[in-house]
Amino acid sequence: MLSSRLNAVYKMIEKCNCLADIGTDHGYIPIEAVKNKLTDKAIASDIKIGPIEVAKRNIEKYGFLNKIDLRVGPGLSTLSNKEADVVVIAGMGGNLIADIIKNDIDIARNCNYLI
Repeated sequence: MLSSRLNAVYKMIEKCNCLADIGTDHGYIPIEAVKNKLTDKAIASDIKIGPIEVAKRNIEKYGFLNKIDLRVGPGLSTLSNKEADVVVIAGMGGNLIADIIKNDIDIARNCNYLI
């Protein structure tokens, strides 16, 4: 299911309690992480409803709607502080990623790590 680019990102994820995928698009990274027991739960977040609807269909196929929470909103604003220990922000430009982190720096600082 994962492209070579997404697989490279996925391989950086270590076991965690909660993984957040910002700009999830299709939900593949959270699905793989839950399926392979890298995380107990995940958050699939995107700024647009269209990608969230696609992610929801994919997540439903695996029966993970009870483990992957879908959220619509910009960047890290969809997370509460200390909610996710690992955050993936991939597949967008460097300036946008920097802005996402800067806009919610406290949430970013309280994660174990960002990918």
